[in-house]
Amino acid sequence: MDAAASRTTQAQTDVPAPMSRVREWTWVLRVLAIVVVFAAIALARSWSVDIPFRDPTGKLFSHKILSTAEMLLVFAGVDIVVRWLRGRKQGGGSLWRTARERWTPYRIGMIALALVCYQVVYLCYRNLKSWDVLLAPRDDMLLKWDKWLFFGHSPAVLLHDLLGQDLAARFLGTWYEAFSTLVTIALVAALATA
Repeated sequence: MDAAASRTTQAQTDVPAPMSRVREWTWVLRVLAIVVVFAAIALARSWSVDIPFRDPTGKLFSHKILSTAEMLLVFAGVDIVVRWLRGRKQGGGSLWRTARERWTPYRIGMIALALVCYQVVYLCYRNLKSWDVLLAPRDDMLLKWDKWLFFGHSPAVLLHDLLGQDLAARFLGTWYEAFSTLVTIALVAALATA
């Protein structure tokens, strides 16, 4: 009885490599579909507000792609060295062998695809966010809710009164501007070391 249960468990955990690849590509295609739908929504919104879809600063997209690739190279280098040092203690191979085994063309391609998808979504988000000023009725409704939640006071005024308008405003502004960079660093680090 135990042998039969063991074989059933083993059969369930041993997924053939082709089946594993099919599942992986199914997942990848789903992510690509979400990115394409998000881009289509951004393009449709661009058409509806009659503002061209563009890179807000003219070189944001190309700059972010380049800086992301540079970050990936740094994290990949760190990942290779750390794994090589760990492997040396157990009689592992050379640094070059560690790099080849860890960073296969397939893995590099999947990581590059993930990063390009992230950058496309980010560019679409930046465009959608820049068109928010055209949603005045919705903004008015949200302001009314804010004032209701804060007992008739503007949350912005309360925040300035509470934190001040100089040092805190600079700190919060810097933190807000750094957020997208921190997200990019976290994403690249997670992909490189996973």
